[in-house]
Amino acid sequence: MGSIKKLLLLVGRIISPILICILSFIFFQIDIVYHVLFFGLIIILFNLNRTKYSHIISVIFSVCLSYLAFFISIGVYFGIGYLLMQFIDLDKLEEFSIYGYDMKSVHLLLPFAVYSPVLMFLFYKTLLKINKNDYSKIVMCSSIVSLIIYGLVRKGFEDEYAAAFWQSIMVLALQLIIYQKELIALFKPKNR
Repeated sequence: MGSIKKLLLLVGRIISPILICILSFIFFQIDIVYHVLFFGLIIILFNLNRTKYSHIISVIFSVCLSYLAFFISIGVYFGIGYLLMQFIDLDKLEEFSIYGYDMKSVHLLLPFAVYSPVLMFLFYKTLLKINKNDYSKIVMCSSIVSLIIYGLVRKGFEDEYAAAFWQSIMVLALQLIIYQKELIALFKPKNR
């Protein structure tokens, strides 16, 4: 009975932040900048016992890291766009497509599906006690692949659910990485 209680508690710790992220998008029709704030707060508040610093410093640091990743991703998007415009007419990129996905949209896909997740993982590794191993690499790569697939299927991140999906995937990935020891111990076969 104790293992079922442990399992439910662990699942709750992993799933609750995701549900709160989704509910914040459903109930609060606010600017994305506030959702970035919510993301930073949700990640840290559910993992205060896993931080490397004091609680106050961790909360402030988490919000700052969340905004930093957000703005760096936007900066990279515009920076690469500016560089591309120097050599290529971006409107002509729409003429080149692979399976109905024009190359101009790839420019939009990269910052949201690749750059910002990588930045989040790097930044939160400095704040939270995260082990870098094969498990965490698999979770990181899986989340990036999920975001790329979503971006390709939805023809970019222009729909109203894109930010909610992005946050849900990132919170899930971070929670799976943070609680990897518990998850591995839970599913590790016991010697009898």
